[in-house]
This record gives sequence, structure tokens and C-alpha cells, in this order.
Amino acid sequence: MKNLTLYVFNSCPFCTRVRALIGLKKVSVNIQPIVAGQFPSNLKQQLNQATVPVLEIDKGEKHIQDSTAIVEYLDKLDTTLFSEHKISAELTDWLNNNRSLLNQLYYPRMPKLDLPELDDEKAKQYFISSRESILGKTLSEALNDTEQLLQQVTAKLKQLQQILKLDQFSIDTLTLDQLVAFSELHMLTSVGLKQLPIEIQNFIHQMSIATGIRAYAEISGGQK
Repeated sequence: MKNLTLYVFNSCPFCTRVRALIGLKKVSVNIQPIVAGQFPSNLKQQLNQATVPVLEIDKGEKHIQDSTAIVEYLDKLDTTLFSEHKISAELTDWLNNNRSLLNQLYYPRMPKLDLPELDDEKAKQYFISSRESILGKTLSEALNDTEQLLQQVTAKLKQLQQILKLDQFSIDTLTLDQLVAFSELHMLTSVGLKQLPIEIQNFIHQMSIATGIRAYAEISGGQK
């Protein structure tokens, strides 16, 4: 068995795709969270750009950075879970159209969570400053918009239920689209699952158990 190390940000959905697969398949991988802005220098020198996830194979013999490529590599180590390793155009379009909306719920909560990538005051302050610039408001103001944002997100999630065929969902017949969607939606646990459509609640809950990726603490709108 090859020596495998995965470098991640825990909040990164592309990293969560890989972590979820590792949890499902029980692959032996050393998962190494890194602090934002503190990319290991010895690793950085071997990459074209300092982005995560990075799968390091046999202590630097090879590196894979694209999350889809990492998922495919790990899935093919033994009995594969997925017959193909391409995300559907329908899900890709949904994510492209709604990721910004989801981030408006995620960004104000992330500094309040126990995220290794923000386990440094400089990293946390940079995150806050950069996200407030993106949102055009303070994170506290964004947090106060939770109720209005949830109404919009709920409508979009009902569309997603149909794309993922969640009325037929089973871990035993998991698709790549469902793995990817879970990774994008996992941060919604910090908003509160009970506020989401029931099929989405059940989907995230079952996937959290199956992958070993625990729910975040709930941060209610307006919480200081």
C-alpha cells in the first residue's frame, strides 16, 4: 500500500469530497489540515500553485491536486464505488448558480467554528477581511440575513433534491453527484439542519454518519 497524505482545509468542499470518500472506503490516508497562509514550504516547492486539496503519494514521489482526479485515484485503489468519475452537467450548473448564495450563509459562521485553517489570528483576520470585501458587508451583518437567505436556499434545495433523486437515496447506491453535493452542503449543519427540507436533512445526516464527517456546531443568525 502506498503512503498517502492529504493536505486540506476542513471547510473546503473540494477537500470534503475527498475526505468523504476516504471515510466511505476506509482508505488509509494521513489527513493533514493546514492553516491558511502557512502552506508547508517543502510541499509548496513541488506544486504549481499552493491550493488544496493535495494528495501526496509516497512522501513526494507524486502529487495530485484536482479533487476529481484525487477521488478517482483513491476510488480505483480497490473495489470502486463509482462507475464513472464525472460530475453531471445538471449538478455542475446548480452549484455554479447557487454556490455564492450558500457562501453568504457559510462565511459569517466559519470564524466561529473550530476550523484548523483559521487556527491562527492572522489567518482568521485575513479571512474576515477578504470575505467582508466579497459580501460587501460585515460578517455580523451577513449573519443577521440568515432568515432571508434560508428562504432562498430552501427553494434552491428543493430543486437539488430532484437532481440527486433523494427520494431514492441509499448509501449502498451512492452516486458521485451525491458525494459532491454532500460536500457542498455539509457546512449547512452550522446553520441548523432542522431549518432545511426534510429530504436534505436526512441526506446530510446519513452521509455524515457514513463518512465520519461530523456536523458543525449550529451558529444561529444574529449570534455574537
